[in-house]
Amino acid sequence: MNRFPSILVATAITAFSAAALAAKDGVEGVRDQAKDTYEMDKKACKPLKDDERDNCMRRAKAQYDQATAEARRMKAEERKERAAARADERDRKKRLDVGSGGHRARGDSASGASKRPAAGAQGGSDGPTAEPAPGRHMGNAPVTAGGLPEK
Repeated sequence: MNRFPSILVATAITAFSAAALAAKDGVEGVRDQAKDTYEMDKKACKPLKDDERDNCMRRAKAQYDQATAEARRMKAEERKERAAARADERDRKKRLDVGSGGHRARGDSASGASKRPAAGAQGGSDGPTAEPAPGRHMGNAPVTAGGLPEK
């Protein structure tokens, strides 16, 4: 019959902790509830004697350890979810950027159209489209080790 008061106290504390959990959400709420429950369980173990008290304290500590492990798992899961959401947002922005015709910082105009003609397009009066005459693309002749141009 001496266990009835401690069970009653534990039940009341659990109800109080559940109300506190409703006020806080997520990992912080779970940790606070575990801590409060552990403290109350320890208080409920104080009037017990010897082995009964030791066993009660061990049970209280084991329940606290399980609750904190659950909180760590929840925190890791939330971290993974946030990372996945950031990756999804990054991918979404990349898809939008590709479909818009380019990024303005890359020198494109505001409309996304390039100011340069397409590759292979016929130019106006800029000159011939065929290859330049031989030697014209070479520029200056290379200089020898002595510093004089080769002849």
